[in-house]
Amino acid sequence: MEEDLTILKNHERCQHNLHELWDTIRTLRTFVETYELERNALRIQRDDAIADADRADAENVKLASSSNPQQKIKYLQQVKKDNQALRRKNRALNLRIAKQAAKYIREKNGCSLLEEGDTTIDTTLGSITLDDIYEHDECAVRTGEEILRCMRDRSEILEHRLERLRLARQELPEGDDSTSEDFHTIMPW
Repeated sequence: MEEDLTILKNHERCQHNLHELWDTIRTLRTFVETYELERNALRIQRDDAIADADRADAENVKLASSSNPQQKIKYLQQVKKDNQALRRKNRALNLRIAKQAAKYIREKNGCSLLEEGDTTIDTTLGSITLDDIYEHDECAVRTGEEILRCMRDRSEILEHRLERLRLARQELPEGDDSTSEDFHTIMPW
């Protein structure tokens, strides 16, 4: 009887371990599938970037051989539009990288792969819209006045910091040349 009981306990323990292994396998499969999706998406983006670079090279050659100023102006305007689109795409990709890094950190710390409200793991750029980019990128929607105001605020902060450094310098003893040299390397006037 005791022998049967130990066999039964051993069987239950084995079943429990087997279930844990299957859970681990499912989790690893999820990670592998996510990796595959991400790798394929990055390959597609790489191929698109290479095609865009080849197209830009061909247009540059065409423009260099052209002597029509209107054609050059149109080309430069198109280049500016392309640059803006690439900047937006770059911001979106940087945002995506930050999200992926946050997910990696959460996974590394033992948190759930899917956060509350997340129903899927997004590995495509298609779900990021232009509105999302503008929402997360203040530079893209700031007006000239906002930029100037920000620059003025930054200038005031730097002026206050400079004034504090000057006051701190005046409070230093006169014989201490090493800190004076350090200050001149920071503020060379």
